[in-house]
Amino acid sequence: MGKIVTDNLAFVRTVQTMGVRTNAATTDLSEILPEDVEEKVKEAAEISMGTEVADEDILNISHLCEQVFLLGLYFIIIFYSQIMCCFL
Repeated sequence: MGKIVTDNLAFVRTVQTMGVRTNAATTDLSEILPEDVEEKVKEAAEISMGTEVADEDILNISHLCEQVFLLGLYFIIIFYSQIMCCFL
C-alpha cells in the first residue's frame, strides 16, 4: 500500500480507517483518498497474500499511525507559522 498511497498523512489515515485488509471492501475512503487511489488500495487489499495481524499488533500499528498523524500536523503548523512570521 505504501507504493499506492505516497502521502504519509493519507497513508496513516487510511490504515486507521480501514484497520485490517479484510475490511477494505466495506470501508469508505472517499474522504481520505481520490477515487482512483481508493480503488487501487481496495484491489491491492483483495489480492494481498499478507499474513494476518495479531490484535496486539493492530493496537501498536494504530498507536503509531496516531503519532505519525500528529507529527505531520505539528510540522504543518510549524511550516505555516514560519511563513506567517515572514509577512509580519
